[in-house]
Amino acid sequence: MDLRRLKPILLLLMVAGVSFAHWTAPGTIDYNTNAATGVRIARDNAGNAMAVFVQSDGTNNIVYAVEYSSLTGWGTPQAISAAGADASMARIACLGTKQYIALFKRTDGSYDRIYSRLFNGSTWETETTINEAINYHSTFPEISGDASGHAMAVWKQSNGTNEMIYARRYISGNWDGTAYTVSNAVNTTNASTTQQAQVVYTPNGASFVTFVQYNTTDSHDRIYANKWNGSSWGTAQEIDANTSSNVGNVNVAIEPGGKALFVFKENNAFYSVYYNGTSYGAPVLVKAAGSGMQDAPQICHLGGSNFLTVYHMHDGSDYRVYGSRTTNNGTSWNAEVLIDQGTYPGGDPRLSADSTNGQVIAIFTQYQIGKNRIYSNFFDGTAWTGAECIDNGDLASGTPDIALHSNGNAIAAFTQFDGTSDRVYSTVKYKHKTWDNGGGDGNWSTATNWQPDELPAATDTVIFDGALSTANCVLGANTSVAKITTINSPDGLGFSTYTLTVTGDVDFSMLGSITGTGTLELNAPSGTQLFTPIMSG
Repeated sequence: MDLRRLKPILLLLMVAGVSFAHWTAPGTIDYNTNAATGVRIARDNAGNAMAVFVQSDGTNNIVYAVEYSSLTGWGTPQAISAAGADASMARIACLGTKQYIALFKRTDGSYDRIYSRLFNGSTWETETTINEAINYHSTFPEISGDASGHAMAVWKQSNGTNEMIYARRYISGNWDGTAYTVSNAVNTTNASTTQQAQVVYTPNGASFVTFVQYNTTDSHDRIYANKWNGSSWGTAQEIDANTSSNVGNVNVAIEPGGKALFVFKENNAFYSVYYNGTSYGAPVLVKAAGSGMQDAPQICHLGGSNFLTVYHMHDGSDYRVYGSRTTNNGTSWNAEVLIDQGTYPGGDPRLSADSTNGQVIAIFTQYQIGKNRIYSNFFDGTAWTGAECIDNGDLASGTPDIALHSNGNAIAAFTQFDGTSDRVYSTVKYKHKTWDNGGGDGNWSTATNWQPDELPAATDTVIFDGALSTANCVLGANTSVAKITTINSPDGLGFSTYTLTVTGDVDFSMLGSITGTGTLELNAPSGTQLFTPIMSG
């Protein structure tokens, strides 16, 4: 079919068998060769990300940050905690495109304080302490933000009598002048010393904090939740079933409208509680108590009334990593699915979700032949696609984190022993082949012009994204791919005299132009979706 004779057509197509994965080789992203730990990642909606971690400078443990650009990859790590003082517990949240806010614990010489630093898109601004201005230690910082530049931070700090959970809001470029007490001071004593609070910030300005706190009436720990309604905190409420002192590991995920689903461990079983916008429901059993300890539940929102939780539990022989899904806001849960490699003990899962597409990626450790390895598994909206090992292979790994972008790409980071010390490594998983003209010659057949640096194969989806590159792409040989998508107004596609065969959908609607005398051959199993822009010879 001669390209210049194409007319705009629109038909329907169902495509199967398009590959998901292209993990890059892991590489170090840390500052030096000293021991590192505690890496966390946040990403923005443009595919950029920021990682923070703790690494020794030879004298003190320092918090470092390193930026990932969707155009150029990882940059150079920078110290963001003050020199000469030990720091730990680094956390990071995204506030918009290339905007991030970091929290960490650092000593001021007398007390452990919670400090914050803002990355404004190009530089890190001045370090600020956000904890209560009282002479008691602070610890366990957590932070959650949104793309509008707002965030909520929580931490644990003594008030002189009890350990309490405090929160402080970041809005309009500044921290609120007041740190709020979100744990109860009446009928309770210490907030749990074994687990920090968790916080989520909703797009409508509400926040949820959940934590463990000892209740003097019940004489054991309880699970509490508190909500920020946009202007004030309410009263923390017990949300567990009150059956046992063995509670903990609570986590929460939110819907855009301010509703939320909590998961937690109680009496060695997992429960969920749904907040419907006005009240908390009764606990619902997610997974009954097994033959051994169950722990580390994580939860994410998949869109609508769909949520997914991942956790590790003992199957009678070893600890394994499982996932379970609800399609009705936690009224009931599907049977758990084994998501680890299937042979070795697993644990420490973390999740990142794209609720727009209902997709999730999980990362976890799995003990294999005398050492921990790092595995991931992708939930495509319907099913898990299979566990795959993503580390360097030879030496022990740990403390993983992961961030999933709406285009299906994922960035993972973890520590791995290099033979001398634990270092911070990262690998990127590309769902599709995306044009970036990284090689600079505009030729389709140059591998370095693509992300990752590999030529598109016949099973690949090809993306032309104007936010990544506006350079014109010209075929250098006859080529076959599975699907072509254009977004964010890229430039053009030149066929020269070659044939481009596409076996699935074609969307040229955002291309600036199509040039050349070559041929576009459409070999879809049913129909094809084609939008043709201005064409020239």
